[in-house]
Amino acid sequence: MKGPQHLIRRYKLLDAARGSFEGQAVQRKPILPAFPLQGNHFGNLLSATPSEFHSTLCNLIRNAQKRVYLASLYIGAGASPKYHAELELLDALGSTSENVNVKIVMDQNRALRQVPSENGRSTSSAEAVATAIRLRFNHTVHLFQVLPSPLDSLLPNPLNEVAGVFHIKAYVVDDSVILSGANLSQEYFTDRQDRYLWIRDGGNGLVDFYAELVDVLSASSATYGQNSKAETKASASKTKLLTQINELFRDDSEQTSEELFSNPKTTAVCVPTFHAPKGFWRDLPSYRTDIEATLDLLREGAVGPEAARMHLSSAYLNPTTELLRVLSEYPEANIVTAGRMSHGFRPKADRAGNKGKAWIPTVFDHLAHEASKRTHAHLYHWERQDWTFHSKGLWLEQDDNLAAAVLGSSNFGGRSFARDMESNLLMVLPPNDKSSIAQALQRELDELMYYSSRIDTKELVESAPPLPIHVKTLLPYIKSFF
Repeated sequence: MKGPQHLIRRYKLLDAARGSFEGQAVQRKPILPAFPLQGNHFGNLLSATPSEFHSTLCNLIRNAQKRVYLASLYIGAGASPKYHAELELLDALGSTSENVNVKIVMDQNRALRQVPSENGRSTSSAEAVATAIRLRFNHTVHLFQVLPSPLDSLLPNPLNEVAGVFHIKAYVVDDSVILSGANLSQEYFTDRQDRYLWIRDGGNGLVDFYAELVDVLSASSATYGQNSKAETKASASKTKLLTQINELFRDDSEQTSEELFSNPKTTAVCVPTFHAPKGFWRDLPSYRTDIEATLDLLREGAVGPEAARMHLSSAYLNPTTELLRVLSEYPEANIVTAGRMSHGFRPKADRAGNKGKAWIPTVFDHLAHEASKRTHAHLYHWERQDWTFHSKGLWLEQDDNLAAAVLGSSNFGGRSFARDMESNLLMVLPPNDKSSIAQALQRELDELMYYSSRIDTKELVESAPPLPIHVKTLLPYIKSFF
């Protein structure tokens, strides 16, 4: 590599993310595709409020001309007038022309979960969406099953969701895609803190890439029918899905990092990733997984005297041993997670779905304490009155500015690494970058820290409500479920 040292460091970060390692005799896996993006490719959604995310998505859908492809854990069923934001989204989906291709992919178990409505009958996410889009040959709902047979039919709901879910969030409309950790329901549109990256104008092929990913996943999903169940089995087998994922997540262009950064108008080089739960594939995948890409990016960021300053955010902090080992290499690191006031599983009087789960935030207090003992990182709690916290991501600061960022569906924990299907976007920025996207990512981090306070995890655990004895006993064996 040639050039100033600060530029070479960016090349190495990008190589690590893609899996292209200098001096490696045999390439371990094909490198991941990379997309150089310019300023016009980014919309103004970073640091947006949930309601701004909601209105942007609804407006895009209402004005769609060719396609609406949504991949999400679930979409709110709008079972009550008080869920007005869900009803607005369903209305937007219903307003699409019959000439627009509409394809919705959700987790099968979550989308079929029954939701009580005010008229006395129950509904589901799948039923509400299917009704809204008026099912036809090019308006379809697909339900992805992560669990293997017979586990998928043996476990009752919601235990089947505990075992693993389709967790990807990618919202494609025409030549735009919004990548996020947010699902599409009322709290994510009102008072749940999340992240939103809007890529426009085709994103130099990146938008089509995500549309193709949704196509591939939908073909391996059951098709929801008018009789309120997963009516048609997946048209593609897991073997075919693996072949398609292997092909999609490989780059045969042989472009080097220097070439990807060669245009002075490039403001970020973006690398999409994919991850399936352990045991999902019968054969070993040849594609480079999200876990491999993320860990290698972090390893490279920690190298040498110019090691980056690392910030990690996770709504549900439960880092794996492998991730903790990498994080411990950073001389300066901050980890942000949900405080008790803003935890997604805090007791909520108006939400029956959290009944019996009041002990879950205490579990995460214990997991945070365990993590803090194995890294040099400072731990912060994000807390805001009447809000919950759902932001997840990574930021690497190097050479006095932002060098890389990661955004997507993963919580960087045991559950994300072992049980759920995830997708992230790794972004490497040029040095001395003062572009609008670099400033927006930095501002997003600054706003995240504004509501965060440093905590002593030992004191946190000591002051936490006691765990039920059976949970405390089993916790070492069930960590991957959190």
